[in-house]
Amino acid sequence: MPYNQLLILSDVSISCNLVLLAKSLGIPVKQLSATEFQAQQELPQNTLIGIQLKNVSVGKNSFNTLLQSVRKCGSVFLFNAERDVINSALAMKTGIRGVIYRDEQLDKVLSALSNMMKGQLYYSRGELSAFVDQTLMPEESSDVLFSSEKFLILTKQEKRITKLIAEGARNKEIADQLNISTHTVKAHVSTILRKTQARNRVELIKIAQGVPAARSPSYI
Repeated sequence: MPYNQLLILSDVSISCNLVLLAKSLGIPVKQLSATEFQAQQELPQNTLIGIQLKNVSVGKNSFNTLLQSVRKCGSVFLFNAERDVINSALAMKTGIRGVIYRDEQLDKVLSALSNMMKGQLYYSRGELSAFVDQTLMPEESSDVLFSSEKFLILTKQEKRITKLIAEGARNKEIADQLNISTHTVKAHVSTILRKTQARNRVELIKIAQGVPAARSPSYI
């Protein structure tokens, strides 16, 4: 469903680049603070709402109060996000239309705005692929997750990390759950990929499920 208006929630005392970019595309856009938004009686129909990711935890099991209330009012996307704190699979499951990262190139941001206003999702191919893999994983996945002989050489900790990766967890979330540093997680992931001969996380999940990995270009 296409959207008629873009609403940006951010600090109104600071010029928001996303607002300027939206205007350059001819998108009707309005900027509000969180306080101003909560004072609104109702929003126009077909409004897409962008939330500046500042002090908003998306990689956890629950969203903060602001994000929950905004989602009740309309379709939402997140911007100014750090890659290490976003669980894109969780974002997709909860109906977030897309995530624009802080380090996104200008042409990608313009494309994201244009496509989301047309009603499309905005996630990378790798994120979408990982989400599909996770969604299609059978309920008894914990029993078949390590069916491949390649996983026999993994340590218990490496198997724990692989299971969390299959559930869509990011490095920071894995670190929090296992009470280790993100640096240690990255080291473990590198070792896991090397031991299983997987090129990336998507391929790792497929190997874990016993699905032959297609030798196609890597997206992540």
